[in-house]
Amino acid sequence: MDGQNLVVYGDFGAYTCRWFKDEEFEDFLQSVQESDREHVAELVMQRADRPAMLALIKSSSKKIQWFRYLHHSDSPKIRGNIVAAIGINDQTLKDYSGEIYLENLGDIDLTCKELPTDKSVIVVKEDAGTEGKPVTMKEVRFQLYKETSPRLPDSPTSFLLDVGSHVTLDNCELSDSTWGGAVVRAWGHLKATRTMFRRNKSFGVAVKYAGSTAVLEEDCKLSDNEGNGASVGDGGHLQATRTTFSGNTGNGVCIFSGGTVILKEDCTLSDNEKGARVEVGVGLEATGTTFSRNVKVGVNVSGTGSKAVLMGCKLFENVAGTLVGDGGRLEATGTTFSRNVKVGVCVSGTGSKAVLTGCTSVGGDGREADNGTIVAQ
Repeated sequence: MDGQNLVVYGDFGAYTCRWFKDEEFEDFLQSVQESDREHVAELVMQRADRPAMLALIKSSSKKIQWFRYLHHSDSPKIRGNIVAAIGINDQTLKDYSGEIYLENLGDIDLTCKELPTDKSVIVVKEDAGTEGKPVTMKEVRFQLYKETSPRLPDSPTSFLLDVGSHVTLDNCELSDSTWGGAVVRAWGHLKATRTMFRRNKSFGVAVKYAGSTAVLEEDCKLSDNEGNGASVGDGGHLQATRTTFSGNTGNGVCIFSGGTVILKEDCTLSDNEKGARVEVGVGLEATGTTFSRNVKVGVNVSGTGSKAVLMGCKLFENVAGTLVGDGGRLEATGTTFSRNVKVGVCVSGTGSKAVLTGCTSVGGDGREADNGTIVAQ
């Protein structure tokens, strides 16, 4: 490579390419003998400067068919498998099932033109990233392209990102899928900062199976999903700090079947049907978390072995602050229940128990027990 020119040598001869302008690059490819074209494109993608190539892709006015060449990146560590037809800034990668280079895809759109049933836009396979070198996506936006793929009642159900390895999202958006934003499974590990999961059909983030984890921090938002903001079960684990779960038609966080969730400082669960739902045999631990204006309840703990531990939390303006039933257990310390419409703490059913230590009720926020036990210390 010499300045603006790239010289490709091979048994087919030598080609000189001024690769930095899309129209010249297109003309160059057309000048190459058709049988050699793919190999030449591979060499160009391997040797040309990646940021320049991405700039070229984004600014292309001639709609170059980049899907024929993108999978020829020589990146040894960051790849994703595309299993749906997507477009990059309106350039469609039609029926493409190869690999696409994901590193430094800054400020770029991945817009789904089609979503096959039970498939995802990007699958990050088990060996794609490591804890020290995760698959990293910055300022990438995944979304269903509504104009060509309206969500009908019988639309196929699909999600946008399948995490089976170590994946980091920074300032990304996953929205409008027909199923969910991101699913973490098969020992996958997702870390997201400043990322939005919104308007998805069923959930923003799902964490499934033992060994799978999701860490959300620094102003992540899971909002306006037609279901749960986060679903955590089957042994999966979610940890969130300074994260908002709001406006979801189901639960802000739903924990089931051996899942565990830790909500650290400055998390907010508001304007959902239920802020947090804790089912049989699972656990929630929340510190410095706010549960507010949820339609039914701030925290619902239900079923034998279910447990929620609240420390320094605030539950206000929900219909009910907490509901504990069917053998569930609530432990709250230094927590305030205020201005909830019906009740601050309600415990019902044999074996159900709430232990309140140093908690405060404001504005006549009451406590009820119906065959359950409330211990105030």
